[in-house]
Order: sequence, then structure tokens, then C-alpha cells
Amino acid sequence: MTSLQPSKGKRRWYGVRFRLRWLLLCVGVLAALFAWIAPFFQRELAWHQAVDPIRRVGGSVAWYADTDRSPETAASISLIGTAITDEELALVSEFHNAATLLLRNTQITDSGLRHLTSLRSLQYLDLKGTRVTDSGVEKLQRALPDTKISH
Repeated sequence: MTSLQPSKGKRRWYGVRFRLRWLLLCVGVLAALFAWIAPFFQRELAWHQAVDPIRRVGGSVAWYADTDRSPETAASISLIGTAITDEELALVSEFHNAATLLLRNTQITDSGLRHLTSLRSLQYLDLKGTRVTDSGVEKLQRALPDTKISH
């Protein structure tokens, strides 16, 4: 009777091989899952790196409907009444496709406007209540001819 039953040593070996196959299968499935999810996390990280500094100074970003939230798809940036400085205005330059930028009642000067020249899609810029001069507005208007600048 004992000769018909497999030896314990042999059974243990098959059990280890079986477990190794399952372990390799699980590792492969998890690797594929992480490879599929990684771009979503990268996009979310890029969004946070662009938006969080604007929120820290008290601003907000709005997106077009039915688009992913990324700096490339931002529709409007509002920094109305915030304490943003000329140097911090460089944060806005990542939002290349923004259509509206509201800087009303900020302490922005002519030197901060250099950060806005890369915003080629900008349609409206509100500079009322800022320390920007007429000559600074004229220079920016030449760099962004399709933008309506309210000063």
C-alpha cells in the first residue's frame, strides 16, 4: 500500500514548482498592470506640478469641458488679487494653450510680463489694477498680437 502513494519529498518538490509558477504569473500580471497605469500617474503628477504652485499663491485654473486636466489643456488661469510676484509669474508659462489670464489687482510690473510672451494661444489678458505701465503693455501687445489686453 505504501508503494502506491507518492513519496513526501516528491510531493513537496511539485508543490514548490507550482508555487513558483503562480508567483511568476502574479508578478507578470502586476508588472503589466503597473505598465498600463503608469501613464495616468505621470499625467496626474505633471498636473500637480503645474497647478499646485498657482494654487499656493491663491490662484485657480479652469479647463475646457471633456479634456484631460493637464497644463496643455487649461482654458483659464485666475490670479486675481493674489500676492504673485514677477518671478512667480513664470509658473504661468507652462500653460501654453490657456485662452484667458486674469492678473487683476496684483503687484505685477513690466518685468514680469516677459514670462507671458510664450502664451501664443492667449486671447484675453486682464492687467487692471497692476503696476504695469502703458509701454509694457505695448511691448507685450507686439509679442502677442492676437491677445486682447485690458489695462
